[in-house]
Amino acid sequence: MGNRWSSVGIEEPNRFNRLLFNSSTDLIIAHVSVLRDEHTFDSLYARHLSDKNYVRLADDSGDDISLGSPLSSENTPTLYALEFKARRQDDRYLGYDVPAIRKYNLQSMELALRLPVTELKPRSDYAEIWPSSIVGEKRTDVLYCTVGMQRKSGNVDYFLCEIALADGSVEKLTSLDHVFL
Repeated sequence: MGNRWSSVGIEEPNRFNRLLFNSSTDLIIAHVSVLRDEHTFDSLYARHLSDKNYVRLADDSGDDISLGSPLSSENTPTLYALEFKARRQDDRYLGYDVPAIRKYNLQSMELALRLPVTELKPRSDYAEIWPSSIVGEKRTDVLYCTVGMQRKSGNVDYFLCEIALADGSVEKLTSLDHVFL
């Protein structure tokens, strides 16, 4: 791709993951990856239909943050994404944790809400809960997500759930027994 990415305002070297469109703002959102220290980090860039250059939606590049599973709202100037934080040990990356769900206001291009997963309300028989992908929007600030729930015994179950961003409530819709197959 060479200089084509940088000529439109996107950091290099990047891999293009996905393109989204927000019809209420006429914004094109590019979901791209960059390789740093042999680990992939995802970023989100946006531009108006009439602009040539993209701007980075959030500059978390120094924080080992990756933004994944973006979803553009169909009816509002909103973009949702999962925040992934790289886990390190002795300067090696070991994987990602999901510390939060983010909501961006696409009119102001600013972070409007950051819901830490520690504020999600798991059922009492689960010790930990985390979203692994955003798959849809039921209505403003209520998302359909795949969610991992770790039992106190250590076993992990996966579900399709509704997550309400206003209060962190999680409603299980169906079990996903073979989610990684």
